Formats: sequence, C-alpha cells, structure tokens
Amino acid sequence: MKETQDGSETSGDPTFIGLLIAGLSLFLALFHLYTGVFGTLNAMLQRSIHLGVALVLVFLIYPAKKGAKDTPGVSNYIFLVLAIMSMGYLYWNSEYLTQERISMLTPATLTETALGICLISVVLEGVRRTLGMPLAIVVSVFIVYYIVGPYFPSDGIGYAALGYEVFIDNQYLSLAGMFGLALGISATFLPLFIIFGRIMNATGFGGFLTDFAMGVAGRTRGGPAKVAIISSALFGTINGSATANALTTGNFTIPLMKRSGYSDHFSAGVEASASTGGQIMPPIMGAAAFLMAEFARIPYVTIMQYAIFPAILFFLGIFVTVDLEAKKLRLKGLASDELPDWKSQVPKYLHLLVPIGILIWLIVENRSLMYSITVSIIALFLLAYLHSATRMNWRALVDALVASSRDILGVAMATAAVGIIVGIVGLTGLGIKLSSLMVDLSVGNLLASLLLAFLGAMVLGMTMNTSAVYLLLVALIIPGLLKVGLAVPQAHFFGFYFGVLAQVTPPVAVTAYAAAGLARADLNKTGYAAVKLCASGFVVPFMFAYSPELLLIGSWQDIAIAIPSAVIGVYVVSVAASAYWLTHMRWYERLVALGGALLSIFPGIWSDIIGLALIAVVLASQYKRVRDDDVRAARPDREYDVDPGVTK
Repeated sequence: MKETQDGSETSGDPTFIGLLIAGLSLFLALFHLYTGVFGTLNAMLQRSIHLGVALVLVFLIYPAKKGAKDTPGVSNYIFLVLAIMSMGYLYWNSEYLTQERISMLTPATLTETALGICLISVVLEGVRRTLGMPLAIVVSVFIVYYIVGPYFPSDGIGYAALGYEVFIDNQYLSLAGMFGLALGISATFLPLFIIFGRIMNATGFGGFLTDFAMGVAGRTRGGPAKVAIISSALFGTINGSATANALTTGNFTIPLMKRSGYSDHFSAGVEASASTGGQIMPPIMGAAAFLMAEFARIPYVTIMQYAIFPAILFFLGIFVTVDLEAKKLRLKGLASDELPDWKSQVPKYLHLLVPIGILIWLIVENRSLMYSITVSIIALFLLAYLHSATRMNWRALVDALVASSRDILGVAMATAAVGIIVGIVGLTGLGIKLSSLMVDLSVGNLLASLLLAFLGAMVLGMTMNTSAVYLLLVALIIPGLLKVGLAVPQAHFFGFYFGVLAQVTPPVAVTAYAAAGLARADLNKTGYAAVKLCASGFVVPFMFAYSPELLLIGSWQDIAIAIPSAVIGVYVVSVAASAYWLTHMRWYERLVALGGALLSIFPGIWSDIIGLALIAVVLASQYKRVRDDDVRAARPDREYDVDPGVTK
C-alpha cells in the first residue's frame, strides 16, 4: 500500500496482500454506500459485516509491534482466523439471533461462549494496534471488574454476581454491549460522512479552501498562521478528523508559517489547534458529534445550532493568540506575488458548495442523517463531473474510497471497545455508583464536579480518539454532571469539548505530534504551544456550563447579554496566555487579566463589572508602559531609572 499525504492508504501496492487490503477497503466503502442507497440490513447483520471487515483489515494492515515489517506475521493470521470465525457465526445466524433467540433467557451454548471470548480478545488486540494500549487497558480493567466486582462490598462498587453466560449474552449475542448503539452508529451513517469528506477532498476542493483562506488573510500581520486557522476551520466542515486535517492542510501552511518567522513548534501548534477545532465546526464536525446526537437524543440540526457560538469563541481565541505572537515578533503578511489568484478558481469549485448546501438543508428539514448524507454523496458524485478541475478519474475515486475505509477502522474499533464498557456499566450498575461518587466527592458543588469531569476527560483522552473519549464520558462521567444540575446539552457538550481538546494536550497529544512531525519540531514544545493556543478553548466548556445562553439556549435578550462578556473573556484569556497585549506583560498583569477574564465569563452583573474593571486596570497599565517607552525612545539623550517615566 502507498501512503497519501495525510497518512492514509491508497490502492497502489501491487503485492497480493496490498491488493487484498485495497479490495476489502473498497468493499467496506461500497457496502456502506450500498446500504445508504438501498437501506440497511437487519441490525445484527449490518453491524457484524461492518465490524468483521474492519477487524480483518486491521490485522492485514497493522503489525503486532510498531516498526515491524509490513507483511502480516503469524499473530496477525491467528487473529484473522479468530475474527472470521466469531463474526462468521453472527453473520450466518443473524436472523436466529435477532428474531428467534430471546436475549438473557436462551442460554448461550458452549460454542457461542467460546466464540464470544474469542471476539472480545480480537477486539482488544485490534484496539491496541489501532488506537494504542491505554484504551485496551481501560477495557480490560472493566472486564476484570466484571469478574471481581461481586467480591467488593455491595454498598461500594460491588454488585450481585451475574455469571459469564450473562456477559457473553450481553456482549456477543444481542444488540447491546459490543453491538450496541455506538457500533450501530459506526455501522450505518457515520462512514458515509467520512466517505463524503474524502471524496470532496479528492476533487481538489480542500486545496481551493486553502487558496481562499490565503486570499482573505494572507496579507495581514502573521498572515500564514491566520491562513492555517481559516483553512483548517473550513476543511473541518468536510473532514471531521483532526489528525487528517492537520496533515492535509499542514503540508502547505506549516512551511509558510516557518518562512514568515514563526518558530517550528509554534507553527505546528497553530496547525494542530486549528485542525482540532475542525471537529467542533458546524455543519459536519467530527464523529463524536454524531454520537452525541444519538446518545443525548438531540436532533443533529440542534447540535449544529448549539455548536455555532462555542466554535466561534474557540477560533477567536486561537486567532487572537497568533495575531499577538505576530505583533510580538513584528511579523508581516505575505507579499502579493506569494498569494494565489483564488478568485479565478471560484468558477471551477463553486458548484461543489451545492452538495454541502443540500446536506445542511436536509438536516435542517429533519431528514434522517442516513438519507441526508446519501443524497449529498450522490449529488457530489454527479456535480464533480461538471468541471474538468473537479472531475475524478476512476483511480482517484478508488483511492478516496480506500482512504475512507482506513478512517473508518479507528471509529469501528473505538465504538466496539467502548461498547464493551457500556455493556458492563449497564449490567453492574457501575454508572449509577460512579455518578453518586462524583456527587459525594464534589459535595454537590457544580464547579468541583466540572473540574473532576475535566480531569477525567484529560486522563481518558491520552492516545484515544475523540469518539472513544466521549463514549467513555457518556458511560462514566456525564451522568454525574446531570446529577449536579447541568441540562442534557450542557453536560454532553462539556464532555464532547474536552474529548476534542485531549487531542492536543500533553503528555500524549496525537494531533499535535502529527503536526510536529511535519514541522520537524520538538514534540513537547509543540504540545505546550497547542495548549497555549487553545487556552480559551479550555475555558469555553465551563462558560456554557454556567451560561447555557452561549449554546444559544434561552431568550434572545439573555443570549445578547451573555455573548459580549464571553467574547471579551475569551479575548483576554488569549492575551494572558500570550503574555503580550500592547506590549510584553508582567507576571502580575497576566494574573490580574486572567482573573478579570474569568470573572467576566461567569454569569452575574457584579462579576462582569469587577472583571471588566480588572481588565481595564491591566489595559491602563499596558498603555502607560507603551507611552513611557515611546517617551524614552523619543529622548535617547536622557537616562532613565528602572521605573519608566522617572528621569535622573
């Protein structure tokens, strides 16, 4: 297999294994396109085909150890056989399992028990290879808990023993556990959104968005960094993968940023943070947003509405930070001869806005996500052939479909693995116990509960993708947030946001490290630069936890009052993170500015007044220092003490 610029596989490997991978990848993409057009199969059959093909591809593509040879080893073939056997049983018996067998009443046979154990083992290994050891360990801990939980006190985290047959029934033979709602989403409409983004990118539309961003922001101070922000936000509307976004747009924007004067690690941090924000940018966002629509039982069009203003705040914070960094370094924008003639490209790509418009319109009309994305893909197929610039040959189309299947694998593994946890939590009642524990630890205090949820999300987010983090939070932490008084949208968005931000937060920051590779920058410096750039993003979830108006929930009068103070707060948080405003900030100015920003963010007229007063004090201090610096510059013949304005 050959790799594309974003790390995905194409159909270019002529070996038998390469052709087999390409063929199965193409089959998986076509299977989802077929079920999108003609309707899904029965739930067990749909999910078993999806997960079965994904598992086979995982063990054909991913070696047992990183850096091992590309050709599958003995262990790969062992897991392949186990995957085919366990999933084959579900495939051939899907009608019996869904229509005749009575879950939790019909006892599991010895064969079914053995195959169920095999499949759980195979999924754990598949998770380890695709998503890393941490998620595999977390799932294993929950399985161990199911085994030893009955030995714990019942008034703690213990529960009444259920037995292995109940476990296998839940995880393997029913539409719960591993084959529950999460895998159901991964097996139906979610792959179609991934396919839509890949095909859209194959038409060259992503490149046009980058050129458009350069035309809009390229001439401004620190223009290349602002180009990265705008292009990543726009690209995020057609590709919800943060890492793929960073690797695609970063190939172009990172060299530009470095050439303009930004450091290697800051350039990589800008690309990583902006690409991460693509997951929260409507209309398409990332996979976790679709999972949220199902688990929170909120229509996706409403999810889009809730996401609009927090996404604006997130990108505003990054934009302010890169502008202040450019001001500090005295950087300029790009010269006219470095800018592309994007206006001449508009006639070539304008028609590709139609499929995106169709998708948004159908979602707003409350059509199902499956129907909306299927119609949009068909429209994209047809409209791409209207102009030679967007017309794809068969090879480009096949490569796009093969690459989309590679993206699907991680989501399939994450949803299957988290399904195991969700099943165990449901069987044992652990979710209720953990929710009660969170309430007890926080003494019912909202801020303490939010901080506990934040820490949990950051820990769970190490090496896990956003979807896996969000699903774990749904099972373990979000119920606790609901108990302390958050509304459903606030609780789920809180978990969703920190699942997104975990991708750029050290010590393990997958998207930041991917961008660092492009920039040849230090990994840790890049991670911390991304945190600095996303500083306001860490505050935004606390903002809408206290002010649902920022999710555009409530009266327009309340929303109109909440928005200005939120904008000011995000701006000043970015100023404090940058340590620069009108001039370099002293440590106490940063501290006072941050305090003022946080006070202005939280609701209440008095907190707003005090917060704005503190911000005004810092601004006055900065203005005085700039004025005194100007005086000293204008009178070089005078000597000054350490304190500006005091002459000798």
